[in-house]
Amino acid sequence: MKICVTTKDNAPEAETNPHFGRCVYFMFVDTDTMQHEFVKNPFAAESQGAGVRAAQYIADHGADVLISGNPGPNAVSVMETAGIRIVKYPEMKAMEAVQKFLGINNIVKGENMKICVPSMGKTGLEDQVGQHFGKVLNYIMYDTETSEVSILPNTSEHNGGVGLPPELMSKNGVDIMLCGGLGTKAVAMFEQYGIEVFVGAQGTIQNALDAWKEGKLQKANMNNACTTHEHDDHHSHHHH
Repeated sequence: MKICVTTKDNAPEAETNPHFGRCVYFMFVDTDTMQHEFVKNPFAAESQGAGVRAAQYIADHGADVLISGNPGPNAVSVMETAGIRIVKYPEMKAMEAVQKFLGINNIVKGENMKICVPSMGKTGLEDQVGQHFGKVLNYIMYDTETSEVSILPNTSEHNGGVGLPPELMSKNGVDIMLCGGLGTKAVAMFEQYGIEVFVGAQGTIQNALDAWKEGKLQKANMNNACTTHEHDDHHSHHHH
């Protein structure tokens, strides 16, 4: 797999650059060898269309994944056509961003991660997955390192409490949420809090965790967010 990271500099400790089309460098990392190379962004000074041209450029360089800030819609559509997965992280060191991406997707042993699953019950791994993630009474938390299971009550405003579910999970150190499905606005909110969401979870919480470990759940993005879940989001009206 080849990962492209937009960076501010051409050193491995360089910070990621949130400006996709106008970033200074692209860092390409081959995940098989972990070799990396920096390529100066030829479009950084373009007055317009930099994002689209940069998107085509990294596609031509064989990128499978882009780690960046927030590419514009035209650049996103070029990358989606090219089959490039877009990952948005807050600013951090470029190599750390690559490690974070690989850790989440390959479950690096020893990396301590907290997974959260909305639950219909309150006992643990035998509970059924709650399909309306915002309105469930509890979230089951699973620690990948210690296998510890804990229960996080949903005290968000959906249940008369304060704040939104992604905020609640973020405060409790959640890295990943597994759920049945969710709407586009919710996907965007979880991204803001740096929580990865995987959809397609069903059955018991244990079933969902097993499916995630086996790579059977799909990472949530704007394409697979389902409009039927829009009413789960903070606002009930549809966005087109």
